[in-house]
Amino acid sequence: MNFRELKIKESYDSVRDDVYADFFSYVLESSQEVRRFGGSFNSENFVTIAQGMGQFIRNDGHMKLLLFSNLLEQDILAINQGLKTEDDLVLKNWIEDWSSVSKKFVSDHTKALAWMLKNNYLEIRIIKITDKNGQQVSHEQIKHIAKTQQTNGFFIGSGDDEVLNFVGNLEYVEDEDDYSHITTFKSWSDGQSDYCNENFGNFMDLWDGEKTEYVQNFYFQSFPLGASVKEKLIEISPNSKSDITLERPFSLRPYQENAVNFWADNQFQGIFEMATGTGKTRCAVGAIKKLESEVGNFLIVIVVPSDPLALQWKEELEKWGIKSAMTLKKTVGKWKEEVLDYVRISNTSSSKKYCIITSYKTYSNIEFKNLLFENSKSIFLIADEVHNAGAENAKDGLVDGYNFKLGLTATLNRYFDDDGTALIKKFFSDAVFRYTIKDGIREGFLCPYRYHVIPIDLDEKEYDEYKKESKTMGTNYKERFNDSLKMKKYLNASYRRANIIKNASAKLDAVKTIFKERNDMSYGLMYCNPGQIDDVRELCTNNFPNPIHVRKITEKNTPTRKERQVIIDAMIRGDYHALLAIKILDEGWDCPELRYCILMASSGNDKEYVQRRGRILRKFSGVYPNGDKKTRADIYDLCVIPDISGFSDDEVAMEVALAEKEFKRMRQISDSSENPENCDSIIKNFYKQISKSSS
Repeated sequence: MNFRELKIKESYDSVRDDVYADFFSYVLESSQEVRRFGGSFNSENFVTIAQGMGQFIRNDGHMKLLLFSNLLEQDILAINQGLKTEDDLVLKNWIEDWSSVSKKFVSDHTKALAWMLKNNYLEIRIIKITDKNGQQVSHEQIKHIAKTQQTNGFFIGSGDDEVLNFVGNLEYVEDEDDYSHITTFKSWSDGQSDYCNENFGNFMDLWDGEKTEYVQNFYFQSFPLGASVKEKLIEISPNSKSDITLERPFSLRPYQENAVNFWADNQFQGIFEMATGTGKTRCAVGAIKKLESEVGNFLIVIVVPSDPLALQWKEELEKWGIKSAMTLKKTVGKWKEEVLDYVRISNTSSSKKYCIITSYKTYSNIEFKNLLFENSKSIFLIADEVHNAGAENAKDGLVDGYNFKLGLTATLNRYFDDDGTALIKKFFSDAVFRYTIKDGIREGFLCPYRYHVIPIDLDEKEYDEYKKESKTMGTNYKERFNDSLKMKKYLNASYRRANIIKNASAKLDAVKTIFKERNDMSYGLMYCNPGQIDDVRELCTNNFPNPIHVRKITEKNTPTRKERQVIIDAMIRGDYHALLAIKILDEGWDCPELRYCILMASSGNDKEYVQRRGRILRKFSGVYPNGDKKTRADIYDLCVIPDISGFSDDEVAMEVALAEKEFKRMRQISDSSENPENCDSIIKNFYKQISKSSS
């Protein structure tokens, strides 16, 4: 595949991307050559360089590396005084570095590059740095200069003029908290080709041995890797290409490791109840690897509620060499054959893991269950968004036959369904690990946020309509469960009354005030009711003197996953300031740049508001176009609690019960915010209003 066919983003960072899997390994598989400048000549840096190198080696790819020497400040002093030669010290430091290596993946990656060096697929030149007086200095001495910390590399493809330049921080670190990021420049793209070609020319000047003032007052010049060093490195080379193993290092954050260990200690059963954005999927992959280290062959079955999540899972599993088949959007006849193939292969394969990704509807299907349980030796069930497993059309999937079980969710309790929740907890063995938004913020994995509760009053006409519908609801409130006609009247009135609240005209005035006070409305989400979405869009367009450009997304024009990424990229570029939508933004929209959301319409459903809050709490370590950084996010919650003075006792009892659900939602959002005291005072005023009305 040539580079033009690849989905290469303009930038990648470790907050939202797996930089090596999503970019480096992905492009490397289609590359003929790699040229790379940056990092030191040591085994740890070789791990960075060799990430994803397996397919590149199998394709007979060629690589050129410009590396800083591994010399220390005292080594440079000895060289400048004529006491030691550079080659001797580079060799000495390499031997010491190699002998201290204990981790298998470091050894394997270094051996892979040694094989390439031995067989002329790899060339290495070492950068020597001198100051303006001609004295040699070590890389460590000038490492504080940002430019010397960057990797500057190039992928060269098979097509004409296919050069992809990447610039940024790609150093390997074990601690995932360290931030890595890159920017890409394509030789075939207008506006990028000149920069890409200039960078490529600078690399080749250095490669050819020209002395270059790479940073002010310091001169860089490359020299061939010393013969003695090359010979020592070649000593560890495998005999043949087939002997090369490039296991990709996998690591978890400490709390993720705890989750996996708790699950394993619970006989490989349990639920991870973790806040959106804290890495549930990563934890699940960790669980697969944990199980793999302790159990023989097993088939993985992953159940998801939507197609986009299925595709995300497939891509994540492929990063770790797990083959997967998807039953979604396939007829029963088509998926039956594929499922049976995967079941049989997994029973005999000892080196690879196989996975079937399916929907809650299909995994409940009797034919699907028969195929699994009649042919599989061992099955690991992973239920993503496991709260869906308690739904009526999914309960039939909760059957014996799965040897290992893991549920993933941010909100375990089902909305108004205690029985469904209890069934899930019993089947999966309840939550073995919980990680809240407050935990994620405290430990630095989620962004802090401020919660702005904005009270909204109904106008006279709206209030009269509200009272009318409330009266109908109150009349039928107590007897609704014993009389189907009363229940129908109650629900219809409840629906009409909810729309009065959702479409309250004062919400538009509140939105205008937010626009004025916030000023910069870029990188946001606005959740609207269908009845107000066009009005809000008009407000945005007419916002003077700074119109707000929004992309309206409705259920009728729900984007595909590919279109979704195009929309996100367009907002990151600045084509849109915000996304304006209804419920379809709740799941699957991952954009760490988002820094505020406006809730014009919401419900007491835990899942809904947890997902909406989670959309804007992902960490973003980059810089916005105006130079700002994301230090916190803002949630604007437009809440209507109408005056109920003059209501009957039954109506008041009903209103208080409904208001309590709204207060619960508000308190849960407020509790993890930076300003809970301020929010609590507003909520207390709501309580006083209800208390006075009910007394």
